[in-house]
Amino acid sequence: MARWQHRLEIAEEWRQAENGELNPQSMATVIAIKLRKLKGAEVGQTLDEVAEEFEALAEDQHADFDDFDAVMIRLYDWGDTALRPGVKRCWIATF
Repeated sequence: MARWQHRLEIAEEWRQAENGELNPQSMATVIAIKLRKLKGAEVGQTLDEVAEEFEALAEDQHADFDDFDAVMIRLYDWGDTALRPGVKRCWIATF
């Protein structure tokens, strides 16, 4: 099993979105803020790009959860990037 350099905790917000308490814009805002707080040389430019995508989604009043899911795929891909054998970038905790 891989070890993770970072852990992004969004389980509470994920449950709220599943219950209809948060819209895609609110979820995007929460995730963008948390991504901007991640530190370390190995977070990389791609993380900045993903954070920018979440920020843009947060401002798009027409965005839906399909749009949100498309950005989440990029976040998952970034998180699953291997840094070295047995170590990946970031566990995205949605449960």
